[in-house]
Amino acid sequence: MTEHIKVSSTTRRHFLAQSAGIVGAASGIEAILAACSGPATTSSGPVTITIMDDANDNNDTGLSKRWISVFEKQHANIHIKRIDYDVSRLSAMLASNNPPDIVKTPGGSEITNLAARGVALDLTTYFKQSSILKEDDLQAVCDLYRWDGKAQGQGARYGMPHDWSQDSMYWINKATFDAAKVPYPSQDTPLTFDQLLDLGKRLTVHQGNKIKTYGMSTNWDFMAQILTMLSQAGASLYVDNDLSKMDFTQPEVKKIMQWFVDWARARVGDSPLDPSTDWSGPLFISGRMAMVPWGYWFGGYLASSDAKVRQQSLLIPSPQWAPTKRVSNCYGGTGWYITKKSKHPDEAWKFFEFYMGQDPAVARAKSGTGLSPLKHLFDQTPKTTAADQQTYKVQQAELPYLSTYQFTPYATTQALSQAIDNVIKPVMLGQSNLDNGLQQLNTAVNKLLQQGKSQIG
Repeated sequence: MTEHIKVSSTTRRHFLAQSAGIVGAASGIEAILAACSGPATTSSGPVTITIMDDANDNNDTGLSKRWISVFEKQHANIHIKRIDYDVSRLSAMLASNNPPDIVKTPGGSEITNLAARGVALDLTTYFKQSSILKEDDLQAVCDLYRWDGKAQGQGARYGMPHDWSQDSMYWINKATFDAAKVPYPSQDTPLTFDQLLDLGKRLTVHQGNKIKTYGMSTNWDFMAQILTMLSQAGASLYVDNDLSKMDFTQPEVKKIMQWFVDWARARVGDSPLDPSTDWSGPLFISGRMAMVPWGYWFGGYLASSDAKVRQQSLLIPSPQWAPTKRVSNCYGGTGWYITKKSKHPDEAWKFFEFYMGQDPAVARAKSGTGLSPLKHLFDQTPKTTAADQQTYKVQQAELPYLSTYQFTPYATTQALSQAIDNVIKPVMLGQSNLDNGLQQLNTAVNKLLQQGKSQIG
Protein backbone atom coordinates (compact mmCIF):
# COMPACT_ATOMS: atom_id res chain seq x y z
CA MET A 1 0.00 0.00 0.00
CA THR A 2 1.17 3.53 -0.77
CA GLU A 3 2.44 5.35 2.28
CA HIS A 4 0.47 8.56 2.69
CA ILE A 5 1.70 11.45 4.78
CA LYS A 6 -0.97 12.27 7.33
CA VAL A 7 -2.84 15.44 6.38
CA SER A 8 -5.05 17.66 8.45
CA SER A 9 -8.70 17.06 7.67
CA THR A 10 -9.55 20.74 8.01
CA THR A 11 -6.47 22.58 6.73
CA ARG A 12 -7.68 23.46 3.25
CA ARG A 13 -11.28 24.00 4.28
CA HIS A 14 -10.23 26.13 7.27
CA PHE A 15 -8.04 28.31 5.10
CA LEU A 16 -10.74 28.87 2.47
CA ALA A 17 -13.19 29.78 5.21
CA GLN A 18 -10.67 32.22 6.68
CA SER A 19 -10.03 33.89 3.33
CA ALA A 20 -13.78 34.14 2.78
CA GLY A 21 -13.87 36.55 5.71
CA ILE A 22 -13.17 39.36 3.24
CA VAL A 23 -16.71 40.41 2.44
CA GLY A 24 -16.11 43.76 0.76
CA ALA A 25 -14.15 44.68 -2.34
CA ALA A 26 -12.54 47.56 -0.49
CA SER A 27 -11.83 45.73 2.77
CA GLY A 28 -8.96 47.78 4.17
CA ILE A 29 -8.01 48.84 0.65
CA GLU A 30 -7.28 52.50 1.34
CA ALA A 31 -4.84 51.61 4.12
CA ILE A 32 -3.30 48.86 2.03
CA LEU A 33 -2.78 51.09 -0.99
CA ALA A 34 -1.22 53.74 1.21
CA ALA A 35 1.20 51.17 2.59
CA CYS A 36 2.43 50.05 -0.83
CA SER A 37 4.98 52.75 -1.55
CA GLY A 38 8.67 53.10 -0.88
CA PRO A 39 11.61 50.73 -1.41
CA ALA A 40 12.21 47.50 0.45
CA THR A 41 15.28 47.23 2.63
CA THR A 42 17.95 44.58 2.51
CA SER A 43 20.43 43.39 5.13
CA SER A 44 23.73 41.57 5.05
CA GLY A 45 23.21 40.29 8.60
CA PRO A 46 20.73 37.81 10.08
CA VAL A 47 17.13 38.45 9.06
CA THR A 48 13.74 37.10 10.09
CA ILE A 49 11.23 36.17 7.41
CA THR A 50 7.61 36.21 8.57
CA ILE A 51 5.24 33.82 6.82
CA MET A 52 1.47 34.03 7.29
CA ASP A 53 0.13 30.53 6.73
CA ASP A 54 -2.04 27.89 8.37
CA ALA A 55 -0.74 26.01 11.38
CA ASN A 56 0.81 22.76 10.13
CA ASP A 57 3.48 22.24 12.78
CA ASN A 58 3.70 18.45 12.40
CA ASN A 59 2.28 18.07 8.91
CA ASP A 60 4.93 17.83 6.21
CA THR A 61 2.43 18.55 3.43
CA GLY A 62 2.27 22.06 4.89
CA LEU A 63 4.62 24.51 6.56
CA SER A 64 5.83 22.17 9.29
CA LYS A 65 8.42 22.80 11.99
CA ARG A 66 10.57 20.21 10.25
CA TRP A 67 10.76 22.14 6.98
CA ILE A 68 11.54 25.36 8.82
CA SER A 69 14.32 23.60 10.72
CA VAL A 70 15.78 22.06 7.56
CA PHE A 71 15.85 25.44 5.84
CA GLU A 72 17.35 27.29 8.79
CA LYS A 73 20.18 24.74 9.01
CA GLN A 74 20.93 25.40 5.34
CA HIS A 75 20.68 29.20 5.74
CA ALA A 76 22.19 30.25 9.05
CA ASN A 77 21.42 33.95 8.51
CA ILE A 78 17.70 33.48 7.79
CA HIS A 79 15.23 32.80 10.60
CA ILE A 80 11.64 31.79 9.77
CA LYS A 81 8.72 33.01 11.85
CA ARG A 82 5.29 31.54 11.06
CA ILE A 83 2.09 33.32 12.09
CA ASP A 84 -1.47 32.08 11.61
CA TYR A 85 -3.32 33.25 8.54
CA ASP A 86 -5.81 35.92 9.61
CA VAL A 87 -7.44 38.44 7.26
CA SER A 88 -7.86 41.16 9.89
CA ARG A 89 -4.27 40.82 11.09
CA LEU A 90 -2.99 40.87 7.51
CA SER A 91 -4.86 44.09 6.77
CA ALA A 92 -3.51 45.69 9.95
CA MET A 93 0.08 44.62 9.19
CA LEU A 94 -0.15 45.97 5.65
CA ALA A 95 -1.63 49.25 6.88
CA SER A 96 1.13 49.65 9.48
CA ASN A 97 3.79 49.18 6.78
CA ASN A 98 5.04 46.02 8.52
CA PRO A 99 3.62 43.21 6.40
CA PRO A 100 4.48 39.51 6.48
CA ASP A 101 7.08 38.64 3.86
CA ILE A 102 5.18 35.65 2.47
CA VAL A 103 1.40 35.16 2.60
CA LYS A 104 -0.81 32.21 1.77
CA THR A 105 -3.55 32.84 -0.79
CA PRO A 106 -6.43 30.93 -2.40
CA GLY A 107 -4.54 31.73 -5.60
CA GLY A 108 -5.91 32.67 -8.98
CA SER A 109 -9.21 33.82 -7.56
CA GLU A 110 -7.58 36.76 -5.76
CA ILE A 111 -4.11 37.27 -7.24
CA THR A 112 -5.20 39.85 -9.84
CA ASN A 113 -6.82 41.87 -7.06
CA LEU A 114 -3.64 41.64 -4.97
CA ALA A 115 -1.49 42.63 -7.94
CA ALA A 116 -3.72 45.53 -8.98
CA ARG A 117 -3.76 46.86 -5.41
CA GLY A 118 0.01 46.73 -5.20
CA VAL A 119 0.03 44.16 -2.39
CA ALA A 120 1.82 41.31 -4.20
CA LEU A 121 5.40 41.62 -5.46
CA ASP A 122 6.19 41.03 -9.14
CA LEU A 123 8.33 37.87 -9.03
CA THR A 124 9.04 37.62 -12.76
CA THR A 125 12.77 38.32 -12.47
CA TYR A 126 13.13 35.86 -9.61
CA PHE A 127 11.49 33.10 -11.65
CA LYS A 128 13.58 33.85 -14.73
CA GLN A 129 16.80 33.62 -12.73
CA SER A 130 15.84 30.60 -10.64
CA SER A 131 17.58 27.25 -11.11
CA ILE A 132 14.95 25.58 -8.85
CA LEU A 133 11.65 26.99 -10.11
CA LYS A 134 12.33 26.98 -13.85
CA GLU A 135 9.61 28.55 -15.96
CA ASP A 136 9.61 25.70 -18.47
CA ASP A 137 8.99 23.27 -15.58
CA LEU A 138 5.87 25.06 -14.35
CA GLN A 139 2.50 23.46 -15.05
CA ALA A 140 -0.04 25.61 -16.91
CA VAL A 141 -1.97 26.09 -13.66
CA CYS A 142 0.80 28.47 -12.53
CA ASP A 143 -0.47 30.94 -15.12
CA LEU A 144 -3.35 31.69 -12.76
CA TYR A 145 -0.77 33.73 -10.82
CA ARG A 146 0.10 35.86 -13.87
CA TRP A 147 -1.34 39.30 -14.60
CA ASP A 148 -0.35 41.86 -17.24
CA GLY A 149 -2.61 44.65 -15.99
CA LYS A 150 -5.49 43.59 -18.23
CA ALA A 151 -5.67 39.81 -18.56
CA GLN A 152 -5.04 36.93 -16.19
CA GLY A 153 -2.80 34.15 -17.43
CA GLN A 154 -0.14 36.28 -19.08
CA GLY A 155 2.46 38.84 -18.12
CA ALA A 156 4.17 39.11 -14.74
CA ARG A 157 4.20 36.29 -12.18
CA TYR A 158 2.99 37.15 -8.70
CA GLY A 159 3.38 33.77 -6.99
CA MET A 160 2.52 30.14 -7.60
CA PRO A 161 0.43 27.30 -6.14
CA HIS A 162 2.06 24.79 -3.82
CA ASP A 163 -0.41 22.17 -5.05
CA TRP A 164 -3.61 22.17 -7.06
CA SER A 165 -6.55 20.21 -8.45
CA GLN A 166 -9.11 20.51 -11.20
CA ASP A 167 -11.65 21.37 -8.60
CA SER A 168 -14.97 20.46 -10.19
CA MET A 169 -14.03 16.81 -10.75
CA TYR A 170 -16.39 14.67 -8.67
CA TRP A 171 -15.77 11.83 -6.26
CA ILE A 172 -18.36 9.10 -5.85
CA ASN A 173 -18.77 6.75 -2.90
CA LYS A 174 -19.48 3.39 -4.54
CA ALA A 175 -21.22 2.07 -1.42
CA THR A 176 -23.96 4.68 -1.73
CA PHE A 177 -24.45 3.83 -5.42
CA ASP A 178 -24.62 0.13 -4.62
CA ALA A 179 -27.17 0.72 -1.86
CA ALA A 180 -29.36 2.72 -4.26
CA LYS A 181 -28.79 0.18 -7.09
CA VAL A 182 -27.56 3.00 -9.33
CA PRO A 183 -24.79 2.27 -11.89
CA TYR A 184 -21.53 4.18 -11.47
CA PRO A 185 -21.08 7.08 -13.90
CA SER A 186 -18.51 6.92 -16.69
CA GLN A 187 -14.88 7.50 -15.78
CA ASP A 188 -14.21 8.72 -19.33
CA THR A 189 -17.21 10.75 -20.50
CA PRO A 190 -18.27 13.79 -18.45
CA LEU A 191 -21.80 14.06 -17.14
CA THR A 192 -23.87 17.08 -18.03
CA PHE A 193 -25.05 19.13 -15.07
CA ASP A 194 -28.61 17.94 -15.71
CA GLN A 195 -27.41 14.32 -15.63
CA LEU A 196 -25.53 15.08 -12.43
CA LEU A 197 -28.66 16.47 -10.78
CA ASP A 198 -30.68 13.47 -11.94
CA LEU A 199 -28.11 11.16 -10.33
CA GLY A 200 -28.33 13.22 -7.15
CA LYS A 201 -32.08 12.71 -7.04
CA ARG A 202 -31.75 8.95 -7.50
CA LEU A 203 -29.12 8.66 -4.77
CA THR A 204 -30.82 10.80 -2.12
CA VAL A 205 -32.42 8.96 0.77
CA HIS A 206 -35.06 10.85 2.76
CA GLN A 207 -36.07 10.01 6.31
CA GLY A 208 -39.25 11.86 7.09
CA ASN A 209 -38.64 15.56 6.47
CA LYS A 210 -34.90 15.15 6.73
CA ILE A 211 -32.21 13.78 4.44
CA LYS A 212 -30.53 10.57 5.56
CA THR A 213 -28.18 10.40 2.57
CA TYR A 214 -27.41 13.43 0.41
CA GLY A 215 -27.22 12.61 -3.28
CA MET A 216 -24.74 15.31 -4.18
CA SER A 217 -22.98 18.41 -2.99
CA THR A 218 -22.06 21.20 -5.39
CA ASN A 219 -19.91 24.32 -5.50
CA TRP A 220 -22.97 26.52 -5.65
CA ASP A 221 -21.36 29.37 -3.70
CA PHE A 222 -18.15 29.56 -5.73
CA MET A 223 -17.66 32.41 -8.20
CA ALA A 224 -15.19 30.15 -10.00
CA GLN A 225 -17.89 27.54 -10.63
CA ILE A 226 -20.07 30.05 -12.46
CA LEU A 227 -17.14 31.28 -14.55
CA THR A 228 -16.25 27.69 -15.44
CA MET A 229 -19.78 26.82 -16.53
CA LEU A 230 -19.93 29.94 -18.69
CA SER A 231 -16.59 29.02 -20.25
CA GLN A 232 -18.06 25.64 -21.15
CA ALA A 233 -20.90 27.48 -22.91
CA GLY A 234 -18.57 29.88 -24.70
CA ALA A 235 -20.10 32.79 -22.78
CA SER A 236 -18.88 35.42 -20.32
CA LEU A 237 -20.16 37.08 -17.18
CA TYR A 238 -18.37 40.31 -18.12
CA VAL A 239 -19.91 42.87 -20.46
CA ASP A 240 -16.91 45.17 -20.89
CA ASN A 241 -13.27 44.80 -21.81
CA ASP A 242 -11.68 45.67 -18.48
CA LEU A 243 -13.67 43.23 -16.30
CA SER A 244 -15.35 46.04 -14.38
CA LYS A 245 -18.98 45.19 -15.19
CA MET A 246 -20.97 41.96 -14.93
CA ASP A 247 -24.47 41.06 -16.07
CA PHE A 248 -26.19 38.23 -14.25
CA THR A 249 -29.42 38.74 -16.23
CA GLN A 250 -27.89 37.41 -19.44
CA PRO A 251 -29.84 34.33 -20.64
CA GLU A 252 -26.99 31.83 -20.16
CA VAL A 253 -26.12 33.20 -16.72
CA LYS A 254 -29.76 33.02 -15.69
CA LYS A 255 -29.94 29.36 -16.79
CA ILE A 256 -26.94 28.54 -14.62
CA MET A 257 -28.36 30.33 -11.60
CA GLN A 258 -31.67 28.54 -12.15
CA TRP A 259 -29.83 25.20 -12.11
CA PHE A 260 -28.48 25.95 -8.64
CA VAL A 261 -31.96 26.92 -7.47
CA ASP A 262 -33.32 23.67 -8.93
CA TRP A 263 -30.57 21.73 -7.15
CA ALA A 264 -31.52 23.24 -3.80
CA ARG A 265 -35.25 22.76 -4.32
CA ALA A 266 -34.73 19.14 -5.38
CA ARG A 267 -33.66 18.52 -1.75
CA VAL A 268 -30.67 16.39 -2.71
CA GLY A 269 -27.76 18.29 -1.17
CA ASP A 270 -26.44 20.42 1.67
CA SER A 271 -28.19 23.56 0.49
CA PRO A 272 -29.88 26.32 2.52
CA LEU A 273 -33.00 24.14 2.46
CA ASP A 274 -31.14 21.21 3.99
CA PRO A 275 -28.07 22.65 5.70
CA SER A 276 -25.44 20.46 7.31
CA THR A 277 -23.48 21.21 10.45
CA ASP A 278 -20.30 19.93 8.77
CA TRP A 279 -18.70 20.16 5.34
CA SER A 280 -19.19 17.41 2.80
CA GLY A 281 -15.93 15.53 3.52
CA PRO A 282 -17.04 13.89 6.79
CA LEU A 283 -20.50 13.32 5.29
CA PHE A 284 -18.92 11.48 2.37
CA ILE A 285 -16.83 9.31 4.70
CA SER A 286 -19.83 8.43 6.85
CA GLY A 287 -21.83 7.35 3.79
CA ARG A 288 -24.20 10.31 4.08
CA MET A 289 -23.03 11.99 0.86
CA ALA A 290 -22.87 10.11 -2.43
CA MET A 291 -21.00 12.64 -4.62
CA VAL A 292 -18.71 15.57 -3.83
CA PRO A 293 -16.93 18.02 -6.18
CA TRP A 294 -13.48 18.47 -4.67
CA GLY A 295 -10.99 17.36 -7.31
CA TYR A 296 -7.78 15.37 -6.90
CA TRP A 297 -6.71 16.68 -3.47
CA PHE A 298 -9.75 15.09 -1.81
CA GLY A 299 -8.23 11.64 -2.39
CA GLY A 300 -5.38 12.50 -0.04
CA TYR A 301 -7.87 13.68 2.55
CA LEU A 302 -9.76 10.39 2.26
CA ALA A 303 -6.58 8.31 2.49
CA SER A 304 -5.57 10.03 5.72
CA SER A 305 -9.07 9.87 7.19
CA ASP A 306 -10.55 6.50 6.26
CA ALA A 307 -8.61 3.99 4.16
CA LYS A 308 -11.70 1.83 3.53
CA VAL A 309 -13.72 4.72 2.11
CA ARG A 310 -10.73 5.76 0.00
CA GLN A 311 -10.64 2.30 -1.58
CA GLN A 312 -14.37 2.41 -2.40
CA SER A 313 -14.24 5.89 -3.95
CA LEU A 314 -13.90 6.81 -7.61
CA LEU A 315 -12.79 10.06 -9.24
CA ILE A 316 -14.81 11.04 -12.33
CA PRO A 317 -14.46 13.90 -14.85
CA SER A 318 -15.79 17.38 -14.25
CA PRO A 319 -19.42 17.80 -15.34
CA GLN A 320 -20.03 20.05 -18.33
CA TRP A 321 -22.67 22.76 -18.67
CA ALA A 322 -22.75 22.86 -22.47
CA PRO A 323 -21.09 20.95 -25.33
CA THR A 324 -19.45 24.09 -26.73
CA LYS A 325 -16.09 23.51 -25.06
CA ARG A 326 -14.94 20.95 -22.50
CA VAL A 327 -13.41 22.83 -19.56
CA SER A 328 -12.17 21.52 -16.23
CA ASN A 329 -10.61 24.31 -14.22
CA CYS A 330 -8.60 24.80 -11.09
CA TYR A 331 -10.53 27.25 -8.94
CA GLY A 332 -7.43 29.02 -7.72
CA GLY A 333 -4.51 26.78 -6.73
CA THR A 334 -3.74 27.60 -3.10
CA GLY A 335 -0.22 28.94 -2.79
CA TRP A 336 1.97 31.86 -1.80
CA TYR A 337 2.92 35.37 -2.82
CA ILE A 338 5.60 37.69 -1.48
CA THR A 339 4.34 41.07 -0.33
CA LYS A 340 5.51 44.09 -2.27
CA LYS A 341 6.57 45.77 0.96
CA SER A 342 8.59 42.82 2.24
CA LYS A 343 11.70 44.20 3.85
CA HIS A 344 13.73 41.16 2.78
CA PRO A 345 12.40 39.97 -0.59
CA ASP A 346 15.62 38.20 -1.60
CA GLU A 347 15.67 36.11 1.56
CA ALA A 348 11.92 35.51 1.28
CA TRP A 349 12.48 34.21 -2.25
CA LYS A 350 15.06 31.73 -0.98
CA PHE A 351 12.49 30.17 1.32
CA PHE A 352 9.84 30.42 -1.42
CA GLU A 353 12.14 28.39 -3.72
CA PHE A 354 12.87 25.85 -1.01
CA TYR A 355 9.21 25.30 -0.11
CA MET A 356 7.87 25.30 -3.66
CA GLY A 357 10.64 23.39 -5.40
CA GLN A 358 12.72 21.25 -3.05
CA ASP A 359 12.08 18.64 -0.32
CA PRO A 360 8.70 20.04 0.82
CA ALA A 361 7.46 19.99 -2.78
CA VAL A 362 8.52 16.35 -3.17
CA ALA A 363 6.68 15.41 0.05
CA ARG A 364 3.50 17.11 -1.14
CA ALA A 365 3.65 15.42 -4.53
CA LYS A 366 4.06 11.98 -2.95
CA SER A 367 1.27 12.54 -0.43
CA GLY A 368 -1.61 12.64 -2.91
CA THR A 369 -3.04 15.73 -1.22
CA GLY A 370 -2.77 17.74 -4.42
CA LEU A 371 -1.10 17.76 -7.81
CA SER A 372 2.39 19.19 -8.09
CA PRO A 373 2.69 22.48 -10.02
CA LEU A 374 6.10 21.27 -11.23
CA LYS A 375 6.18 19.04 -14.31
CA HIS A 376 9.11 16.94 -13.12
CA LEU A 377 7.26 16.02 -9.89
CA PHE A 378 3.85 15.31 -11.39
CA ASP A 379 4.44 11.56 -11.66
CA GLN A 380 5.39 11.36 -7.97
CA THR A 381 1.67 11.09 -7.16
CA PRO A 382 0.63 7.81 -5.45
CA LYS A 383 0.01 4.93 -7.89
CA THR A 384 0.46 1.80 -5.74
CA THR A 385 -3.12 0.80 -4.90
CA ALA A 386 -5.93 0.14 -7.37
CA ALA A 387 -7.71 3.24 -6.08
CA ASP A 388 -4.60 5.36 -6.66
CA GLN A 389 -4.22 3.99 -10.18
CA GLN A 390 -7.84 4.75 -11.01
CA THR A 391 -7.48 8.29 -9.76
CA TYR A 392 -4.22 8.86 -11.63
CA LYS A 393 -5.67 7.55 -14.91
CA VAL A 394 -8.76 9.77 -14.74
CA GLN A 395 -6.70 12.77 -13.64
CA GLN A 396 -4.23 12.34 -16.51
CA ALA A 397 -7.10 12.27 -19.01
CA GLU A 398 -8.56 15.44 -17.49
CA LEU A 399 -5.38 17.55 -17.77
CA PRO A 400 -5.88 18.83 -21.35
CA TYR A 401 -9.11 20.57 -20.35
CA LEU A 402 -7.52 22.97 -17.89
CA SER A 403 -7.79 26.64 -18.88
CA THR A 404 -7.12 30.02 -17.30
CA TYR A 405 -10.18 32.13 -16.75
CA GLN A 406 -10.49 35.78 -15.82
CA PHE A 407 -11.14 37.00 -12.28
CA THR A 408 -11.84 40.70 -12.06
CA PRO A 409 -9.10 42.70 -10.29
CA TYR A 410 -11.67 45.12 -8.88
CA ALA A 411 -13.22 42.93 -6.19
CA THR A 412 -12.31 39.86 -4.20
CA THR A 413 -13.95 36.67 -5.33
CA GLN A 414 -15.03 36.22 -1.71
CA ALA A 415 -16.94 39.50 -1.82
CA LEU A 416 -18.58 38.54 -5.11
CA SER A 417 -19.51 35.08 -3.84
CA GLN A 418 -21.01 36.67 -0.73
CA ALA A 419 -23.11 38.98 -2.92
CA ILE A 420 -24.35 35.98 -4.90
CA ASP A 421 -25.07 34.12 -1.67
CA ASN A 422 -27.11 37.03 -0.30
CA VAL A 423 -29.36 36.97 -3.35
CA ILE A 424 -29.60 33.30 -4.29
CA LYS A 425 -30.42 31.96 -0.83
CA PRO A 426 -33.78 33.81 -0.62
CA VAL A 427 -34.62 32.53 -4.12
CA MET A 428 -33.81 28.95 -3.09
CA LEU A 429 -35.99 29.39 -0.02
CA GLY A 430 -38.89 30.77 -2.08
CA GLN A 431 -38.65 34.20 -0.48
CA SER A 432 -37.79 35.95 -3.75
CA ASN A 433 -37.98 35.21 -7.46
CA LEU A 434 -34.94 34.73 -9.63
CA ASP A 435 -35.50 37.65 -12.02
CA ASN A 436 -35.73 40.14 -9.17
CA GLY A 437 -32.79 38.51 -7.44
CA LEU A 438 -30.55 38.79 -10.48
CA GLN A 439 -31.45 42.46 -10.92
CA GLN A 440 -30.50 43.06 -7.29
CA LEU A 441 -27.32 41.09 -7.83
CA ASN A 442 -26.32 43.24 -10.79
CA THR A 443 -26.76 46.36 -8.68
CA ALA A 444 -24.78 45.02 -5.72
CA VAL A 445 -21.94 43.47 -7.73
CA ASN A 446 -21.42 46.36 -10.10
CA LYS A 447 -21.35 48.78 -7.17
CA LEU A 448 -18.50 46.70 -5.69
CA LEU A 449 -16.69 46.65 -9.00
CA GLN A 450 -16.96 50.38 -9.55
CA GLN A 451 -15.79 51.11 -6.00
CA GLY A 452 -12.78 48.90 -6.55
CA LYS A 453 -12.02 50.43 -9.92
CA SER A 454 -12.15 53.96 -8.57
CA GLN A 455 -9.80 53.07 -5.71
CA ILE A 456 -7.35 51.07 -7.77
CA GLY A 457 -7.40 53.38 -10.78
